[in-house]
Amino acid sequence: MSIVTHHRPLAIADLSSPAVRAFDCGTEVWEVEINQWLRAEPDVLGGSAR
Repeated sequence: MSIVTHHRPLAIADLSSPAVRAFDCGTEVWEVEINQWLRAEPDVLGGSAR
């Protein structure tokens, strides 16, 4: 399965995309925090999922 990338700014609507929510940023502390934010529900400390 190939992943199509787009060269455009990330929109708020993109944050609920399964591809964005499943993205793994890495293992550094700040990367883990971004992963948690991407996967958090909107009612959890400003989570990104819409």
